Amino acid sequence: MPRKVVQRDWLQEIRDGREITSAEMQVYVNILNEVDPKMGESKQLFTATEVALVLFGTTDTKGVYALCEMGAIGYTDIGTGTEKRKFTFSRHSIYQFLKGHCKDEGQL
Repeated sequence: MPRKVVQRDWLQEIRDGREITSAEMQVYVNILNEVDPKMGESKQLFTATEVALVLFGTTDTKGVYALCEMGAIGYTDIGTGTEKRKFTFSRHSIYQFLKGHCKDEGQL
């Protein structure tokens, strides 16, 4: 049986090393890095559903949109016309949210 090869984006891991401030944050960043990697490159923009999967382990976006309404996480609304809302989240805005909410800062 062939072994599954896991592609890793080494450049993103180096960048992550400068951004990650706690062991708890590392757990979420590892999940973030698993979201739809194409050709070994880490994704830089995420949908609300993808962020919900990372933060809450579910595809229900209510919690993500609540964070947006509270101003707790940065986003860009790319919805147009009849669409209610269509938010995208940069990797940086997710990192900033995690830095502020992962409580074991300083353990790394």
